[in-house]
Amino acid sequence: MFHITSKMKMKPTLKVFLFIFCFISANKVYCQSSKLDLKKASNHPIQYYISLPDNWSPKANWPVVIVLSDAEKQFKKDAEQFINARKDIPFIIVAPFITTNGNQGHRDTTIYPYSKSVWDSIDRLTICKFDIDGLQSIMKASRKIIRQQTSFS
Repeated sequence: MFHITSKMKMKPTLKVFLFIFCFISANKVYCQSSKLDLKKASNHPIQYYISLPDNWSPKANWPVVIVLSDAEKQFKKDAEQFINARKDIPFIIVAPFITTNGNQGHRDTTIYPYSKSVWDSIDRLTICKFDIDGLQSIMKASRKIIRQQTSFS
């Protein structure tokens, strides 16, 4: 198992996985779901893929795995790799279209689902602020949808 410590430096091409845990209802059996939905945050232009495990229910608390893609920007492929690896482990996968993973490909609609006006807004805000505000917006919305107990800040 790979553990990230504060003394370790990660290579730019390393995929970064941010795990945010909450309580799991352990008395149920869960299966893998291959469904991957593209969503947009309700109060921010950031978009993301989300995959819920089979047997998902809003009555249970669920761990969320946020997949931050590296400079290759394979957002969907990265999310699909987590879906395949999830097997029977019940967690929600969120893969946001972040912009702080290298400047190449910005404004390319084959890579990012953002319009020209969104890119103009990103240029005014900075890519860092766009991603931070967007991730916070995703987590805020997710807490309402999936009854997540932890916060992202």
